[in-house]
Amino acid sequence: MNLKFIADKLTTELTGQLNYIVTDDIQYYNNDIKDGGLDYVPVVITITRDFVEQVRHMYNQTYVLKFHVREELRDTFEADIKDFVDNQTTETIDSYYVQKMYQALRMVNDITINGVDYFVYEMESTWTYSLSIIGSYLNIHIDDIPVPYRTINIVHDIAYVSNQSRLSNYRMTNDRVIMEIPLILSNAKVLEIYNEINSDYYNKVYAVLIHDVTKTLVLKKAEILYNSNVALSTMRLTLETHYPRVAITLDGVELPITSYSYEMKKQNDTAAKVGSNLIKGYATGKVRAFSITFVKNDSAIYTKIVNDAYGDSLDTTYTLIRDGVAYTLTLSNARETYTETGDMAIECQFNDYGS
Repeated sequence: MNLKFIADKLTTELTGQLNYIVTDDIQYYNNDIKDGGLDYVPVVITITRDFVEQVRHMYNQTYVLKFHVREELRDTFEADIKDFVDNQTTETIDSYYVQKMYQALRMVNDITINGVDYFVYEMESTWTYSLSIIGSYLNIHIDDIPVPYRTINIVHDIAYVSNQSRLSNYRMTNDRVIMEIPLILSNAKVLEIYNEINSDYYNKVYAVLIHDVTKTLVLKKAEILYNSNVALSTMRLTLETHYPRVAITLDGVELPITSYSYEMKKQNDTAAKVGSNLIKGYATGKVRAFSITFVKNDSAIYTKIVNDAYGDSLDTTYTLIRDGVAYTLTLSNARETYTETGDMAIECQFNDYGS
């Protein structure tokens, strides 16, 4: 990597309470030299090692940063450098995936220039440039929080449509991400997910950043593996693409449902045209039917449906709202069944109500 590019990059990134200018050549400096009227800490970067690993499609460069710091700024300078190193992350530079390792800052000399005392510091860093993706270099974020991981398996399912060429439609693809995370509850996001999967909540959506790609995923399955030995316990999470949900409420209540379908049928009559054997049809009416399976819950509307299904009333009505459109319906058919969870579900068919 071009050393001038690295110097300019570090000048931009190396910010704090003091000002810094990084160059790849000699800097002449004393207390009277300013940058835009401001004092600054001069920094010179040099390459001390350049090693290519052809088999692994990567190369390493080791740099040394040399700082001249006035004696009274020593503590402020050391705090700036600590913040700088703590905020360094792996990143992509010119198609290379770059991992950065910084050694401890060390003071190597003290000098006096024009009666001003300076401390001379050096800090060594090794940057590994890789054209291939190496798992140990990846940073995983869930909802912008870094999360440790052991393995990640990403499956991208793609539909095949026989009558179209290559097009883009997010509903024609699905991402399934299987992620094994060490059970480190001091990590805020790991703790949140752990609490989530030990509750009855569902449809939890996460923004997952993997190798600079963000995916919006919903948690579909979770496994926790506890080890009786010293091995780290882990969570195995299965997440899939989150698709926008159709908003459905009944009598103002959003109920959990496992299936929904809408069917429209027209009542047609036919007419023969004089002088032609062709018989044509025309609509005389329309029937709308909504088929919905509700999961048992403690809401008053669920109780209303059950009482309507088992009772003798014929004129019970419901207000169904689908994506902002309201329909006044009556229950025309109901079937209550056991689900695989051993709980109850009720399958309902509704029709338009009115005379």
